[in-house]
Amino acid sequence: MHMVTCIYCGDRFNRDKEAFIQISARRFAHAKCVPEHQKNISKQEQDYNDLINYIKKLYNVPAVLPTVIKQIKDFRQEYGYTYVGMRKSLHWFYELKNNPISKSNNTIGIIPYIYEDVKDYYYHLYLGELAAEEDVSIPPPKSVTIHSPTCVPELQRRELFNLEDDDE
Repeated sequence: MHMVTCIYCGDRFNRDKEAFIQISARRFAHAKCVPEHQKNISKQEQDYNDLINYIKKLYNVPAVLPTVIKQIKDFRQEYGYTYVGMRKSLHWFYELKNNPISKSNNTIGIIPYIYEDVKDYYYHLYLGELAAEEDVSIPPPKSVTIHSPTCVPELQRRELFNLEDDDE
C-alpha cells in the first residue's frame, strides 16, 4: 500500500488503487485533479512551467537544480526578464546558434549576456511576419529612353593649344 497526498486537492489516496499522475519524483496527483488544475493555471505559471520543462529537456535532467531556480528568480527581479524570454534565449543560444550545452554547467547564467540580442532577433522575425502579411503592390515598369550624347559643333572648331612660341 502506497499512501500519497494529491498536490492539488490535498486528499490522501492509495496510488495502487486509484489512477494518478506523477508530477515529480515524490509528488503525485489524482488523474481527475490534473485536467481541472490545468484549466485554472494562470498564464504566468504556465510560462514558468514551460521554462522549467524546457530546461529539464535541454540539460536532460529529471529535476532543475536549486541554483537554476534562484537564477530564474533573480533574472526576473533584477532585470525584469520574462519566463518566455528566458526560454527563447536558451532556445536561440543552444539550438539556433548551436553553442555547446556542456559548457553551461547545467545553469542558465548566459541569459543576461544574450537577452538583448535575442530580443532583437525575435523582433526582426516579427517585423518580417508583418511585412509578409501586407499586400505590397509593385508598380508597373516604366519605359525610359536614353539618347546617346552628341558632340557639340562649337567645341570641334576650337583651335588646339600651341606649345610653340609665336615670337620666333
